[in-house]
Amino acid sequence: MKKAVVVGALGVIGRYIVEKLASLPDWEVVGLSRRKGEDRGRVRYLSVDLLSPGHQIPAEGATHIFYAAFQASAGAAADYAQNIAANRDMLVNAVSRIDEMSSRLERVVLVTGTKYYGSHLGAFRTPAKESDPRHEGPNYYFDQIDWLAAFQRGKRWTWTELRPQTLCGFAPGTAMSIVPVIAVYAGICKALGEPLRFPGSAWRSIYQVTESAHFAEAALWAATGPRCANQAYNITNGDYFRWCNVWPRIAEVFGMPTASRQLATRSAICPSDQSRCSRSGYATFS
Repeated sequence: MKKAVVVGALGVIGRYIVEKLASLPDWEVVGLSRRKGEDRGRVRYLSVDLLSPGHQIPAEGATHIFYAAFQASAGAAADYAQNIAANRDMLVNAVSRIDEMSSRLERVVLVTGTKYYGSHLGAFRTPAKESDPRHEGPNYYFDQIDWLAAFQRGKRWTWTELRPQTLCGFAPGTAMSIVPVIAVYAGICKALGEPLRFPGSAWRSIYQVTESAHFAEAALWAATGPRCANQAYNITNGDYFRWCNVWPRIAEVFGMPTASRQLATRSAICPSDQSRCSRSGYATFS
């Protein structure tokens, strides 16, 4: 019997990892989150603040850690660097505590994401590869994996880092998934009698996503595959699309008409140089 500690167990990633492991006969799960989930079978939940000293984690005998927690710091929208300390410290507190408590630990799976490549800063080189050089400036993903790799050296267990694209799943209480956000937006537009207008700049840009159940399958593979030790992997659905082709299908699901894109001023959408927009992958408007 393997025992997993899933950190961030009620989020759009952790919730699906818990469900995947709970469906297998040889796993038991401890889910950690700020909110407490409902215990069932071989799954039990604990409400934990990983930034508070003296937190208790029932991790005796844990064989695997799936770390998918995130905390947005106050003011982080204006200053991304403010996210670093809290998200690094939560990882440090969780992993170091479980490492201390369990001599059976085999693998730590750390979930980061596309911001590793600087997607939050603007256009980045595609296809993004795990070996790409890091962007300039602060990024808490860098702090997390650097600490984890250094802490693991000489220990009995190994780590794997997974980098999903935009997550598509459902997790009540969180807006970290694009699917319910689009659903709410469509519902509001329909209630107002408005057509479903695309509210972004990437109307014709090539895009891809990661479905949460698919990601959970990948996380299980990463946690148990010997060749995944101390490696990083991009995880996506593997298919590409353009919103201009998908958006009418979404409107069809909601029984709504579509309309032209929701336009914004060019300065708010992309660099002022149109040719640079095209080369960088930004959508441009006539």
